[in-house]
Amino acid sequence: FPMSLLPQGVEISPDDKTFYVFYPSGVRAYSTATGKQVKPYLYVGLLPAWSNMSHDGSKLYGLNFVGGDVAVIDTQA
Repeated sequence: FPMSLLPQGVEISPDDKTFYVFYPSGVRAYSTATGKQVKPYLYVGLLPAWSNMSHDGSKLYGLNFVGGDVAVIDTQA
């Protein structure tokens, strides 16, 4: 995965099958088994500075430092 984009945070799904990497303006999902991207890049706002996942893994949250808002991502979509 593209480390040159300065990852801002990483969250791992409760089933340990997927990890989500927050980059300066979006998030990507990768397989923990292969390291390959498994979902398209999703724009979530400028500089996500904090991330968290719901206990059931259905939602991923990212606090946008510059925008001052929170992106809520449906991980099942």
